[in-house]
Amino acid sequence: MPSLRPDACPGLTATVVERLKEANVSTVIEFLNRGLEELSKDCGLPYQELTAIRRVLLAQYSSFPMSGVDMYDEAVSASAILSTGSHGLDTLLDGGLYTGEITEMIGPPAAGKTQVCIATAVAVVMETDHNVVYIDTGGSLCPSRLHQVMQSHDITEEKYEEMCQRIQCFKIFDIFQLQECLQELHQKILNQSAPFHSNLKLIIVDSVAAVILPILGGAQTDSHGHMIHLSRILKSLATDCSTAVLITNNTTGANNDTGQVLPSLGRSWHHIPNTRIAISRMNESSSKSFSSESKSETRRVSLVKSCKQVIGGSTMIAIKDTGVT
Repeated sequence: MPSLRPDACPGLTATVVERLKEANVSTVIEFLNRGLEELSKDCGLPYQELTAIRRVLLAQYSSFPMSGVDMYDEAVSASAILSTGSHGLDTLLDGGLYTGEITEMIGPPAAGKTQVCIATAVAVVMETDHNVVYIDTGGSLCPSRLHQVMQSHDITEEKYEEMCQRIQCFKIFDIFQLQECLQELHQKILNQSAPFHSNLKLIIVDSVAAVILPILGGAQTDSHGHMIHLSRILKSLATDCSTAVLITNNTTGANNDTGQVLPSLGRSWHHIPNTRIAISRMNESSSKSFSSESKSETRRVSLVKSCKQVIGGSTMIAIKDTGVT
């Protein structure tokens, strides 16, 4: 608790502070805990003067209660559910991506993780007034693919330019640059330094494995610490800034007991995301029969971790050059 010092509030002069110290009152908490009538006699200060000081200190250092209704209204006003652009995937995720949460998509290479990320970014700027930050750590994001998905919505050139301005893309290739980028975003969102950041609701990191795996087990002595630090930044962006965070990760095989695919980065990363979905290829015959009609490839998406729903559900999505359905 802060010490009493001159000019900390009106009326708290050097003389008053000295008198209070003579009465064994040197901190704010000691002042607030003492009875004012007794304190007035001990230090020889007027009761009215001590009452005025007390009111100011209470206003400066006390926390004020909030009703459950106010807390609920505040949470609702800061919350949003963002569509991924796929009805089946939105249903699997209980409506879509939730602000305040981290959603992780795991899968092997070429499973379609990047295409889902691109489709989600486009869906958010198409269907809402919110902005998106897309961080590409593996060189998977191709501007032509983003352009192709946008143009598939049959929009005007003016609308296309507006959508492009509402998606900021970063190419980052090591964990230290990623940490710095995310910390800067955190500050800009909290400070509301620009209109873009005040309306930023989705942050995509494709992928976290690309920057974490190279430092694990290598010469980097504190690789585990850097991974945990990154996870804390992501958590802060989700909770403090009321954004939805979508990250992608690799898989390392399947659990021998359950047959469930496992995300890379080990046990320390397992509890970081609030929701985890696994995307996988279908068998060759199923994929061919689907693609022959619609020039798309089928993927199965399964819910393997959720804080809201019973896990185990799955859905089929179609990966196309023009997006995800």
